Amino acid sequence: MSAYYGQIIHLFAAVLLLLSFAMLGQRRIISLINLFTAQGATLCASTVVVAAATGQTHLYSSALIT
Repeated sequence: MSAYYGQIIHLFAAVLLLLSFAMLGQRRIISLINLFTAQGATLCASTVVVAAATGQTHLYSSALIT
């Protein structure tokens, strides 16, 4: 399972990039808020994966704050 951590982290990075570009093209505030929420959830999930991959337990609290 640990062999897949790197690929999952790269997947989350790509999703964050795509969400950022999608936010640039939005004109309506409701759509922008929804994309911002999705970006925050993706960042939280990415932080949890990095914490699990590296064993750094303080990242779990960082993901909880996010």
